[in-house]
Amino acid sequence: MIAARRRALAALAFLLGAVIATFLLAGAHQHREAIRRLDAANAAFVNKDYRSAADEAHAAALRAWPRSDVQREAFDVLEHTARSSGAAGDTATALVAWTEMRQAAIAVRSVLYDTTSWQREAEEGARAASGAASDLPADDGRGAPSQGLRLATAAAVLLAVAGVTALTRARRQPAASPAPARDAPGPRASR
Repeated sequence: MIAARRRALAALAFLLGAVIATFLLAGAHQHREAIRRLDAANAAFVNKDYRSAADEAHAAALRAWPRSDVQREAFDVLEHTARSSGAAGDTATALVAWTEMRQAAIAVRSVLYDTTSWQREAEEGARAASGAASDLPADDGRGAPSQGLRLATAAAVLLAVAGVTALTRARRQPAASPAPARDAPGPRASR
């Protein structure tokens, strides 16, 4: 019975490890693609091809690891592209860059990762670039997770990790052998 439990636990641990490894490998591939797209965005920006710079930076922001330097730099490239194209008199490209910055900020926002500052900056930039009220709808805050929900999710993750740790430790401790019974019934040695 105990051996069967250990085999089942080992199989579950192997399966969980395989799933985690798959996610990490897929995430690493996406992050490498984000770096490639960010390099392309920077090259396009240097060549003053602002439309391509905005498209590549948008793609990089979506593919990069959350909170990574690559993602922050992608948002910076989007902002600089929008400001530079607006300063050059190309308001259409400036609006595209601001819109892509806003879309990326909404797309990467999660319970544990707040990107509303980038979203608001993009909305303000689009309004300023258009010279009037932008076609971008104002953020009513309904899509943004609350601070309480973020804390509750973080607490749930910590509790889950603590639970798995406790279960693993309990399984590793050897079972106590039962004490020998005194006066146990059974055949007695003859005298």
